[in-house]
Amino acid sequence: MAIQRRVCLLVLGFSLTAGFIDLVTLVHFSQFAGLQTGNMILIGRDLYRLTLPDESKTELLKAIAFHVATLISHFAGVLCFCALAHTCKGPVRVGAWLKGRPVRVGAVLVGVLTLSGALLDLLSKGNEWSVCFIAASMGAMNFIPSPNSELGSKLFLMTVLTTGNLQKSAKMLFKLLICQRFTDAEKQQTCCAVTTIFGTILGALLGALALFGNPFASKPYGDSIYLLLMSPVQTVLLCLHDHMFRPPTSDFNQASTSLAAVPSSEA
Repeated sequence: MAIQRRVCLLVLGFSLTAGFIDLVTLVHFSQFAGLQTGNMILIGRDLYRLTLPDESKTELLKAIAFHVATLISHFAGVLCFCALAHTCKGPVRVGAWLKGRPVRVGAVLVGVLTLSGALLDLLSKGNEWSVCFIAASMGAMNFIPSPNSELGSKLFLMTVLTTGNLQKSAKMLFKLLICQRFTDAEKQQTCCAVTTIFGTILGALLGALALFGNPFASKPYGDSIYLLLMSPVQTVLLCLHDHMFRPPTSDFNQASTSLAAVPSSEA
């Protein structure tokens, strides 16, 4: 079976979006909305700076609290999706209405969170804590197609965090060097991993170019215009994921389906 281009294009969309949003939040808020390892490193750095005599303890404690709040928000985004997905299984009226559609609900959640963060920053003319909404959005967006979620059919790929994809690419390169044959699933996974890496870099580049040419750059909150625009993009990507991977009789706890099991659009 050939590599499924539509799956790779979906992965590209996710990674472009992740790279773009992380670049904007890093420049505008000095926080990573998606790459929480970066925020953990910033916490460690600022904890060390607390020991230096010439540093402002008040400002450093505020910065550390800011990093911790972003981490917790990312964590909370995953919790919110898990709660919504659990509701989609329930016998209650709302659960019955949402039954079998946890990703569609997650798509709305992700879009609303990003929209809320962008609007809070814009309407308050600069509010650094609005990044917490963006971090929660990115937490849910990364979790939904990842191996960690309990969805039965999905990408099985983290599209916001790239370290695992980098390691997978290295493993597959070694297999190629020793002339080991790839299965169809391995070909698809390798293509998706490489796409995530380069898509994230390209998304960050596009984010930098957008900020450089931002006509609202004179305003301290002008960068959030781009976060506002990314909200519907996130929702559409997750809806496409649901359309592509959710079988007609989808159930939240059904047996897992690999990437290679998605029907090819080029048959």
